[in-house]
Amino acid sequence: MWWTTRILLCCFVGLFFSYHAAAQVVVLTKSSVYPNPDTLLEGESVFYDVQLSAAPSSTAKVSFLVTNTTRIIASPAEVEFTGSDWDVPRRVELAAPEDGVVEPSVTETIPVEVWYQEGGNAATLAATLDIALQDNDYDQYLRHGAISWTRDVTSGRSVAVFHISLSYHTSLRPDVTSGDVISVPATLNFNDGSQSTNTLDVTVVEVSSEGYILTSAEVTHDFGSSSAASWEVTLSQCCRSNAFRNNGGTTMTLQTTVDFSAGSGPHLATLPVVHWYKQHTSEFYIPATTASGTPVVFSLASPSDYGSGQAGPPPGLQLDPAAGRVAWGADGLQSGLWSALVVVQDAVTGVKAMQELVLHLHDSAPAYHPPAVLPYDAVPGTVRYLSVGQVFSHVVTVTDRDSGNSLSIRGTAGSLPDGWSLIETSTVDSGSSVTAENSRSGLLQWTPGADDVGSHVVCLEAVDSDLLISPCLRPTPLST
Repeated sequence: MWWTTRILLCCFVGLFFSYHAAAQVVVLTKSSVYPNPDTLLEGESVFYDVQLSAAPSSTAKVSFLVTNTTRIIASPAEVEFTGSDWDVPRRVELAAPEDGVVEPSVTETIPVEVWYQEGGNAATLAATLDIALQDNDYDQYLRHGAISWTRDVTSGRSVAVFHISLSYHTSLRPDVTSGDVISVPATLNFNDGSQSTNTLDVTVVEVSSEGYILTSAEVTHDFGSSSAASWEVTLSQCCRSNAFRNNGGTTMTLQTTVDFSAGSGPHLATLPVVHWYKQHTSEFYIPATTASGTPVVFSLASPSDYGSGQAGPPPGLQLDPAAGRVAWGADGLQSGLWSALVVVQDAVTGVKAMQELVLHLHDSAPAYHPPAVLPYDAVPGTVRYLSVGQVFSHVVTVTDRDSGNSLSIRGTAGSLPDGWSLIETSTVDSGSSVTAENSRSGLLQWTPGADDVGSHVVCLEAVDSDLLISPCLRPTPLST
């Protein structure tokens, strides 16, 4: 990739003549050296070619003064020009050294002052370069992510709203609370010729006692200037946590297909962590549906979808393409965190979305059992249709084989979406969980309003007092 961006930095130098003052311009051109990123990652460099706009009357110097030399180093810090070589570019490197330190902020702007001095005159500040620097020691806090989209019906047929969720280890920002907005480095490429984004402002949805921060974001983009029929939009962020047994320390890349003839992409529900226990038979359904209620096709992303050097899904993980049922014979694997990238595709339009699962594999003793959900009458892959104002009710029942345990049912993101409630037979809880002994039935209810028209998926999980957690309990997808 070649850069031709030219920055003209005007510097007026007063000469010791009474009849005029000459204007000298320092010309900085971003070098063609690859890579030469807009956002500088520790361990990388950005290069500028420096020259003057006119011959100086005497030897001139252009100096780069860095205010924080522990974060950025200029080399060389000073270049000289004479009347015979003023238009010959001098290359200056701005390098961000590796420091192995987690900085207080993931991204930081480091000012680099450019000074011009000619002969014995005083140096003059030509301009200040604001270098966007990203801490790569932060990178391995990434846990998981998901991306999907809907059409913004209020703004026109060419406007899409991207729904993004990203999860991080709490040590990234131990001071945040639910509702905080933080900026994270992530590349969102719309592939329509427009400028990609390098950072995202995400809202903290939950700070979990399990050690993760769950965040969400919505990004609106107008594809009206592009003549293509569809676009493959990618969300990339480095790097996955090194705690993963597979894919650790690698870049996560998620894709979604934008095709406005389909109305919107598949709808996903947030799954921050799926708990799996050895020596116990488990399965769960990935919660997803399409905008129109057409069938969904589920698949595990291939190793090539993960990118170079990535291992792909965990050994033995199986995914039913029609029902989205996940099964995993994991008894012979090492306990800990595993990741799996799932592709959810509309069987009719081919529009897709992607979600990465975090699977926490536990060495649970045979004497203890995770909660189990009783079979319910919903057929996997079907969609229940509602009218505005029509009440949706669904009974969810979980049991625990271990005597004396209490059970609770909750939303996977710590609470239910706005407007939803989970009600015990005789007592109404706070709206996010219901607790009982050994067996628990909860009534999940929702009454959609006019603003809720579209498809919805809600995912629940059960927790017992041994802190064993069930996989996602998947109620029927809804379309209003």
